[in-house]
Amino acid sequence: EPRRVPDAFIEAEPSKSKVFLGEGLDVNYYLYFKNSIAANDVKEFPKLNKFIKRFHHINSPVETVQYKGQILKRILAYSARLYPEKTGTAVLDPMKISVQVYENDFNSFGFGGQRVKNKDLSSPRVEIEVLPLPTEGVPASFTGLVGEHDFSLSVPKSKFLINEPIEIKLEARGKGALENFDAPSIY
Repeated sequence: EPRRVPDAFIEAEPSKSKVFLGEGLDVNYYLYFKNSIAANDVKEFPKLNKFIKRFHHINSPVETVQYKGQILKRILAYSARLYPEKTGTAVLDPMKISVQVYENDFNSFGFGGQRVKNKDLSSPRVEIEVLPLPTEGVPASFTGLVGEHDFSLSVPKSKFLINEPIEIKLEARGKGALENFDAPSIY
């Protein structure tokens, strides 16, 4: 007999389970439930040490999904873009949340109603394998920035006087961990 899915639980869902050092991944913490939920309150956010974090602003409606063969409802409780800072195993810490779940309550005469039950939930830890950056076939100009990025270099004019300062602007856009980006040599 398949294992019964709890009435309410929280789970971290990473976009990848294996990444390179500095490569970004998204993690979403979803609150799943069978019946309605009266309220939920975050008790502890995940620490997510060993990652550079960028939190997403979420405004998630309740959605109906299929989970392990059962129809459940879920809401997005927490979301972030993460960039691992060290190779090895990195851990997505548990998120702890308290919910009030409606439960059906039937007495011996067959009459029923609903009662509200408080539950403290914690998501399981999820391990992410962080691989070192490859060393073969890497261009000499590689700075360690991983991901898709656009770079633009602009110089306001093409002629300068002797001893006049030259102002150059380098813009980098993308979803990578720009905090780890070493500026390239311009000249």
